[in-house]
Amino acid sequence: PSNTAPEPTPVIPESPASKEPIETIQLEVTEDVTPAPIRERPVSKPLLIPRTDFTLATTGLPTLGDLEAPNRITVIFDYTCHHCRQLHGFVRELLVKYEGQLSCLMIPMPLDANCNRLMKKTPKDHVNACEYAKICLAVHQVAPEKYDAFDTWLFSDHESVKTVPTVLEHAKQWVGSEKLIQALQSNQVQEQLKTNITTYETTSKMGRKSSMPQTIIGSQIVFGPPPNV
Repeated sequence: PSNTAPEPTPVIPESPASKEPIETIQLEVTEDVTPAPIRERPVSKPLLIPRTDFTLATTGLPTLGDLEAPNRITVIFDYTCHHCRQLHGFVRELLVKYEGQLSCLMIPMPLDANCNRLMKKTPKDHVNACEYAKICLAVHQVAPEKYDAFDTWLFSDHESVKTVPTVLEHAKQWVGSEKLIQALQSNQVQEQLKTNITTYETTSKMGRKSSMPQTIIGSQIVFGPPPNV
């Protein structure tokens, strides 16, 4: 068992966000730009949440590994979550070991009351989690073929969190500043984030647990961090 404190437990079902002031970083978008055009993406199969009738369309979500791999696992994660970053290291090991046989669908789900209706307030460790999630979704929207490499950089140190300005600047260099800004402003990213939160709400209600991360493997869901790869 880990001595690390458990991740905060969101309120299921919906609870209003706390009014307690928290210092946050909002992505400043000042350019007058039009919404990002819809572009063709590789086909990603829908995901049926185990023991529910909830089917998630996955084209707006990034996948690590080969989309054509015969086996797929799914991770619901928050980049600011220590246990989620630990799990990410395990996933990367598996993708190398089973190259071409396994892929991992990534569902960013921020534990941040600024965009997550399930959170009463934002814990200190998860301030700005919404911004990290939006950047991840925007990078995938602009250039899905580049997300895997971006993800490798983002999680290059599983023990610490890169700052929002650092991640934003790197993402701009990776996919282009204007295109990234358009994606961050787009309805696609906003709606995908809401859908990710609903997915988490669905899995938590089904399993009667809300700990993070959550790993969907076939018909099972692992709640919280597994002890090893």
